[in-house]
Amino acid sequence: MKNSTLLFLLLLVFLSSVAVAQQNQCNCSLLLNETVKNVSTVYAGFTDKVTSKTNREYDRLVNQLSRKAIDVTNPRKCYEIIKGYTEWFKDGHVGVWFGIKSSAAEIMKISLLDIQKKLEGRGNMLQGFWSTADQKQQFAIVKDPSGENKYLAVTIKSSDTSWKPGMVKVEFYDYNPREKLYSGMYYQNNFNGVLNGFTLTNNRLDHWFGPSWYRNDAEGKPIKIQPENTSAVSFKVIDSESSYLKLGKFNQEDVAKLDSLIRANSSIIQKSRNLIIDLRGNPGGNGSSSEEMIRLIYTNPIIYPAWQYRSSAYMIAAKQAFVSELSKNDPYHMLKSQQQLLTNLTMNQGQLVSTGDSIVRTIDSIPHHPQRIAFLINRGSGSSAEFFTFEGKQSKKVMLFGEPTAGVMDYGEAQSINLSCGQYVISVPWGRNGWINRFGYRIDNVGFKPDVAIPASEQDWIGFVMKYWRK
Repeated sequence: MKNSTLLFLLLLVFLSSVAVAQQNQCNCSLLLNETVKNVSTVYAGFTDKVTSKTNREYDRLVNQLSRKAIDVTNPRKCYEIIKGYTEWFKDGHVGVWFGIKSSAAEIMKISLLDIQKKLEGRGNMLQGFWSTADQKQQFAIVKDPSGENKYLAVTIKSSDTSWKPGMVKVEFYDYNPREKLYSGMYYQNNFNGVLNGFTLTNNRLDHWFGPSWYRNDAEGKPIKIQPENTSAVSFKVIDSESSYLKLGKFNQEDVAKLDSLIRANSSIIQKSRNLIIDLRGNPGGNGSSSEEMIRLIYTNPIIYPAWQYRSSAYMIAAKQAFVSELSKNDPYHMLKSQQQLLTNLTMNQGQLVSTGDSIVRTIDSIPHHPQRIAFLINRGSGSSAEFFTFEGKQSKKVMLFGEPTAGVMDYGEAQSINLSCGQYVISVPWGRNGWINRFGYRIDNVGFKPDVAIPASEQDWIGFVMKYWRK
């Protein structure tokens, strides 16, 4: 993404189990060449990004990185080189991740005697004492005295006896201020490291490979945070005419929780003239909009334009395997369409191939309430959240409030491709969204713009929407 949370979520399941067993020295030049080959042949947005206007810049970048890679043996430095290539595309679904095989002996250690001194006069929100909600895991985040990393999370206490006080749990590499994202190497219980993403919200630090951390005071006592900051899914009544739903992530389990809330509060929602659906900071996930969600916003048929796919040897092989499986078991009657797609891919290698006709979604009856629906969106709303925003834009009930979305859904269906070393994986989307041709939407790095912008100085977005509706 712009290396962002969205790619972390796309690779979450894969990276949590990715083999990092090979700790042999990797050939960085080979890994870079593999990355360039895969992106240039599989990526559905490649010809949109590498054009006659940008080709010289692209070639210059590849040549520069190739020269740098020749003498690189350090895994992290090789990661930075590959990252320099993937970030050129400025696509939230194109990126690189890597893991490190480590051990208790290899984990960096920091003397606890130095911790308090390092935290004196701290000037930023990340530094300080942290713990999990149950206080079984406690850490201190300090500046890295070596300067190699921005910060280190040092173990103070752990329920895992193999993790001793002073062991470094996280090496924070860098911070993306636009996406409010820290990234760095997170060492799991078995001491193997995996690249992780961290978002700081008030006194809570969320990440993708474990429970949230909460800020403690100097005596080790948790600092209270507002309850609404802790839940990704919530419902509340604003007033007699207005209700509020929050969906902070688009994972299947979160969508299921939202569905339960909608059903449990259906009598209230059906009497509410107004509904606010809060998608702020929702990076997407492995889920999609449910029937309950669509029923809330529905006013007319919703069109899903057919996607296009970049035909490559990689995709053809994947589709051949899929068709083979469907020939044995085809519960959803997909075999015929997938066989046709495979034929088209084979006949048009290197080209974008359409999957066919658009899909139109209809619902038998249109609910009278809510009559007005506000989607709250910002730069943290991406991937599946943007797709739900696209669905909302087709409803006569829905207005978008806030900031432009992340702008990462012109290209999707990202594929996790293991590089030959075994420590590195790249993410490459092979699909091009049909809304580009059908509706003329180009949101790449731009996002969906709100119908009503909310000023940066405005703290109470819900209050802003309510005032707007009262006009």
